Amino acid sequence: MAIQVSYMDIHGLTHSEAYAKITQCPVGSESPIYFVVSIFVNEASKNANKQQLTDYQYKLSISDSNTYLADSVLKAENKTPINQAYTYLKTVDDSNGLGINWTTGTKDV
Repeated sequence: MAIQVSYMDIHGLTHSEAYAKITQCPVGSESPIYFVVSIFVNEASKNANKQQLTDYQYKLSISDSNTYLADSVLKAENKTPINQAYTYLKTVDDSNGLGINWTTGTKDV
């Protein structure tokens, strides 16, 4: 599971088929919970174990943690911390941070 998105790197190069993969999503008793998204040039570069363009950490508020990652939510069929982190990510407009509005122009891959 990953998200394909257009991403402009720190050098101003646009990667129109950038591959965003959650690479860390520790789940435990600590709140708020965080996860790390690694951005690769594309899926082929990820699969070839190439260096990612960047990593970005997202921290969920206690409220968002309860909405997306509570035990009662994860007990539902096909709900895992990773796919719930992707569900949360697609609600985030991070245009002023990482430069990606995850709410539009993304594609599940």
